[in-house]
Amino acid sequence: YNQQELINKYIIDLIIPSHRKVAKAFFQNVENPKELESIDIPVSLESGSICWVEIRLINHPSRLKNSQDHDFVIIDITKRKNTEASLQESIKRFQDISSLSQEWFWEVDENGKYTFSSQSVKSILGYSPEEIHEKHFYDVFHPEDQEELELAAFSVFSARKSFHEFYNRNIHRDGRTVWLVTKAIPIFNKNDGFVGYRGTDLDVSKHVEAIEEIRESHER
Repeated sequence: YNQQELINKYIIDLIIPSHRKVAKAFFQNVENPKELESIDIPVSLESGSICWVEIRLINHPSRLKNSQDHDFVIIDITKRKNTEASLQESIKRFQDISSLSQEWFWEVDENGKYTFSSQSVKSILGYSPEEIHEKHFYDVFHPEDQEELELAAFSVFSARKSFHEFYNRNIHRDGRTVWLVTKAIPIFNKNDGFVGYRGTDLDVSKHVEAIEEIRESHER
């Protein structure tokens, strides 16, 4: 719209119908200093297409005396919203894949503490993702192997290299032994600083037990 066309319009008329109720609530509450001073909302362009804008109150009534006027600035945030939508779609896709997979997806920081865990950890080790976030990767190693495996793991950490087929014995929350095979890649920030590892674990307990039975059978 050109300047003159906008002069004769109410801002609410530019907002798409499905979001007008939210917008009206925002404008009606600008007198309350405890309320938000900005809102993200989709608006209709003159061409008929839709873009996202941030409507920000720049002169809050709490800072004005005896004024009934409110000054707003409107910022085009369409690119930001599209980026956020793409990110959410990627996250949803990853969550869907990880929930269907038998593998446990995880991330740890440079000290080995879990910063992310898929829901699969519940079926593999008995812990919820929230519970596992309180642990370091070596906390669930079998006590007999803990020192040796921790040293081996941090040796790999110091090399900052990916690794595969790392078999390790762990303790389930209920006390039973669980064999996992781990593979992971290092994570670096935008400045190429090492920030941890991202990887997966697969429960291979039945496979390991079968091999052990075969070995014992051969010995007999």
